[in-house]
Amino acid sequence: MKDPHINYRFLHPSVCRFLRFRRMNERKMESKRWHNRESIPSLPRRKRRRQCTNKHRERMNWKERIKNLTDKQFRRRYRMSKDCFNYLLEQIGGQLENPHPKMTRGSDPVTPPLMLSITLRILAGGSYLDVADLHGIHENTVWKYFWRCVTAIVNKFSIDYPVDNIEELRRIEKGFRAVSTSQVMKGCVGAIDGLVYKMKAPKWSDTKQVQRYRSRKGYYGANVQAICDSYRRFLFFDISAPGSSNDKHAFGFTKLRKQLERRELPSQFWIAGDNAYHEYVRTTGGSIVTPLNHADLSEDEKNFNHYFRQLRIISECAFGILIARFGILWKPLSFGTVRRCNTIVLCCAKLHNVIINHKLNKGKGNMDAHERSIKEITEEMDSLIPELLSSAVTEGVYEGRKNTASCVYFNNPKYDRSRRSPVGMLNDRWNFPARKNRDYNGGGGG
Repeated sequence: MKDPHINYRFLHPSVCRFLRFRRMNERKMESKRWHNRESIPSLPRRKRRRQCTNKHRERMNWKERIKNLTDKQFRRRYRMSKDCFNYLLEQIGGQLENPHPKMTRGSDPVTPPLMLSITLRILAGGSYLDVADLHGIHENTVWKYFWRCVTAIVNKFSIDYPVDNIEELRRIEKGFRAVSTSQVMKGCVGAIDGLVYKMKAPKWSDTKQVQRYRSRKGYYGANVQAICDSYRRFLFFDISAPGSSNDKHAFGFTKLRKQLERRELPSQFWIAGDNAYHEYVRTTGGSIVTPLNHADLSEDEKNFNHYFRQLRIISECAFGILIARFGILWKPLSFGTVRRCNTIVLCCAKLHNVIINHKLNKGKGNMDAHERSIKEITEEMDSLIPELLSSAVTEGVYEGRKNTASCVYFNNPKYDRSRRSPVGMLNDRWNFPARKNRDYNGGGGG
């Protein structure tokens, strides 16, 4: 502050500095005298903000919770039985243990059963606010235990397609053979299909190509490529493509496509898919088989599409069960990043496999689930189908993938898509039993 009565232009800088500080001290003293006058009361001081203490919350008593719920009520709330819940808790309980249980303030520590209960309720479609009130924890702490449990499930269980495991492929093939009427279709080791799950529009900071995640149906999402077995379990699950990609392009991003093109799948096995994968029939050497789809299908070709549909539709059923079981997939996912949304869908798929495996292994003894199903269905078919029809179907119809009617059709070097169909090759090989629906022409395609 400068004194207006002094001309600082002709003074030394040190003198100017001294006068400026003296003037500032005088102003301060004047302000103190003005505030200390008796006529004017002093201003009240601002109160310090009290330090927030943790509220004591009563945690859910898990033992009483189980006793009060019947088996049906428990399955509706947690999407699995009590025995399956205990099995899952044994598998991931070690990763959910709190390393410092005495560090929690106010309330009791959150135990692994409560963490798993929180996760399953949110995956089933529950609101995190209701879950917080039910379990006696803060609403912001719900997501901490939710992601800890989801990460434990994803790391513990795996979904790997057994390309080089012949024994496992034979078990899968037995299950598909049991599904096929009269065990006509042999050699199938999986049903492949695609699904675009819903998510909210990704942020620009997460991906620079936001519009690639917008599907042709008008919502944002990512393309899931999956292969399942006859029990609707997922053998292969990949989320590598955005929602704008169709099934053909999405499968091209996967590692399994490269393995099939290198002919790593044994020649007697093949995977059933819809017409979206028709391009890979040639590139994979017949490892993927699609229905016949052209004008004026012959009777034999319609028969093939009819029995082929029984295997291909299993993948669509698996996706339907997955979405119906986990209500979190009923609405667009909003977890910040695409990677987190993919993790949620992958966790749901692995829990889907855990639930089905537990149902198959429960009360079956040492007999394998596939062998038990094959035995029961075979005995029933033998009593219903005449011997002549059974021998006509099973003898010489499929002797490995190279001799199947579908692969003879697709692997023929003279095959041209503009031709109607190689009827001469098919009539000598196919002896299918009569079918009810004669208007089906194949289908599918994403």
